[in-house]
Amino acid sequence: GTCSRQVRTKRFPVCSRAVRIVLRLSYARRESDLDELFRLLWLAHALHVHSIHNSETDSTLDDLIQEGLLREGVEADALRSCTTLASSTPLSIVYGWFTTKLRESIIRDVPPPMQAAVLTLVQTNISAMRGAAADVLMYLSTPVPLAYTSLLEFMVTIYVLMAPLGLVPRLLWMAVPGCFVVTLIFYGFMSLGKKMLNPFTARSDARSEDAFDTRGFLLGTRAACREVANAVFRTQKAAMFNA
Repeated sequence: GTCSRQVRTKRFPVCSRAVRIVLRLSYARRESDLDELFRLLWLAHALHVHSIHNSETDSTLDDLIQEGLLREGVEADALRSCTTLASSTPLSIVYGWFTTKLRESIIRDVPPPMQAAVLTLVQTNISAMRGAAADVLMYLSTPVPLAYTSLLEFMVTIYVLMAPLGLVPRLLWMAVPGCFVVTLIFYGFMSLGKKMLNPFTARSDARSEDAFDTRGFLLGTRAACREVANAVFRTQKAAMFNA
């Protein structure tokens, strides 16, 4: 339970940090630069989700190319050279591209006294997102040993079978609903624990409707970033017009 709560909280810093980065992207004055930075940021988020699902490298990269997040050539070849997408290496590569592009934009559009501060703020948020992604991968790569799960199931079964022996002499016929409630509670917690061994199962699976909606997370983060960017740029344009 504690581990699952920790994993769940790792998703929200990624979204909030992405929105904070978008606020810093408002220093980019060219729309083409902003679109390129958005593409790299969303590419990193998509790779994070695919690393969770441990998707095949070739098919995943082909999907990202079709979505317009990844470009053929140098970018695709660099990610194909990675042994697997289920690691922090592809994320580090993409965030490196993002930082390089942002640095070029800031040097060109931001006054020199402000450049170091803006880069530091962006790098802080990128480090936080990379840390959250690494924590999720660490959680998935170190699951609870199967022996512990089997032992827990055995202990729950024994407890449920022995419970009537202690309840019947005291509760008589009322022991029937009591045993039902005890069985429901213990098996409910055990089933919940098994589901949380991998809370990122694809939502397309009919048996995993209670899994985290990673696709919705991606779309929601992109929409939030775009809304913040539009609001910031509308304010800037209005200020320039009034001036």
